[in-house]
Amino acid sequence: ILRAQKVIDEEYNWSFGKNQLVVIGDVFDRGEDVTAIFWLLYKLQQEALAAGGRSLFLLGNHEEMELRGNIRYAKDKYKNLADTLKVKYKDLYSPASELGKWLRTCNLVEVIGDNLFVHAGLSVEFLARRESLDEINEVASRGLSLSKEARENVSPLSAFIFDTETGPFWYRGMVKPNEKFPALSNANLKRLLKKYQVQRIFVGHTIFEEVTLFMNGRVIAVNVKN
Repeated sequence: ILRAQKVIDEEYNWSFGKNQLVVIGDVFDRGEDVTAIFWLLYKLQQEALAAGGRSLFLLGNHEEMELRGNIRYAKDKYKNLADTLKVKYKDLYSPASELGKWLRTCNLVEVIGDNLFVHAGLSVEFLARRESLDEINEVASRGLSLSKEARENVSPLSAFIFDTETGPFWYRGMVKPNEKFPALSNANLKRLLKKYQVQRIFVGHTIFEEVTLFMNGRVIAVNVKN
């Protein structure tokens, strides 16, 4: 995909100039090349900056799951690697490792120009929060290694961020509302857009056959089947 869009060349080097690349989470648990893809994104981040561009990786729910030790979707090759090294799986990406340290610098929500990027979606409960996006990203980063119980005890904001129904790691109500994920109304979407001074919101998490537009093109779902 990156080659086809001329983001990288045949040697995996950044060739996108001053343009920007945003990957909206969930590299973990998606195929057999997790670590290789992380190293590529790590490298591209530095190369993009040197070229005057930007390459961003945003955290997804599979990152928050694996970094706290929930590995039920992890590929066997990585579980076997941890066993061979005689370490816990999540220690492969601990804060003491280079990739683990880097992942904990990545954001959950990002605004670029008049676009907002978030892994799953923004709920009406998110709209009601008064914290800045910087505060939300900082708390998300600090909570990555904590257990579910520990996260809930850190602060109300931490409990909300990692909530599996209304938090931005999991909420699907922008693109696939159901009983668990109530739909976000058009009125509240307008309030969100105004609050963050953006024109549209890009989300991943929920899988569709193709890139799909919702809510009059103001919400764009980019997670597609491979």
